[in-house]
Amino acid sequence: MTDMHTTLESRFDLGLVINDEQAQRLPKALEPFLFEDFSADLWAMVEDELLLVLPPFPLHERDECPAKEDLEALEPSKAASEPEVKKREDNPFSVLAGLKTTKH
Repeated sequence: MTDMHTTLESRFDLGLVINDEQAQRLPKALEPFLFEDFSADLWAMVEDELLLVLPPFPLHERDECPAKEDLEALEPSKAASEPEVKKREDNPFSVLAGLKTTKH
């Protein structure tokens, strides 16, 4: 595996609170951030936010894929993906039509 560079973007609005009662009164648009004992671990908050916005698995553009040629070789061509329509002389309906006209 090699390094993969990606851009992460996130927006969150925090409301600093010192207890759960204050957190309950915050507007829904604000994320409560517990500020106990007038100290906070901002790095933990940033780390949590990064974990939430990271993609679940690394992705890269298809054009940049090292296995691009292999993937294209595995894809069926459009002509091969269209089923061939064969005209059958003895299709079930023509057989039934023949039985209907035949007298016993």
